[in-house]
Amino acid sequence: MLYQFIEYQRSLIEPWTAWAAQATNAFTERDCLLARIPGASCFAAGYEMLYRLGKTYGKPAFGMTAIDADGRTVAVDEQVALERPFCRLLQFAHDPVAARGRRPVVLVCAPLAGHHAVLMREVVEILLPVHEVYVTDWRVLSQ
Repeated sequence: MLYQFIEYQRSLIEPWTAWAAQATNAFTERDCLLARIPGASCFAAGYEMLYRLGKTYGKPAFGMTAIDADGRTVAVDEQVALERPFCRLLQFAHDPVAARGRRPVVLVCAPLAGHHAVLMREVVEILLPVHEVYVTDWRVLSQ
């Protein structure tokens, strides 16, 4: 229910977001008369803030390709271990299949508060040299 409310709110302010982006450009573009008004940079900053509040940001990738394990650089492979409509279970592997199963398994549950699992990247980097790491990557219902 909360995600549906957030999506409703986001779609409701979408026209204001587009308008704020255009107003920001009008107050910062050199050829525009509005940019010559005293205090135009303050107006532009206010509209920029309104634009950033309503802007939707894409989901960033983990992008973890290597880690430092015992003073050597080891390649990391990100795999989708399980896929469901509401979540993907990501597995981060850095050693041959034969060595797996001997290390403790850790499940990192990313917060379900509109944030992305990539915010847990540093935790995964710290755990990965000595653990098998799985991360919950929650999906937004509107995707």
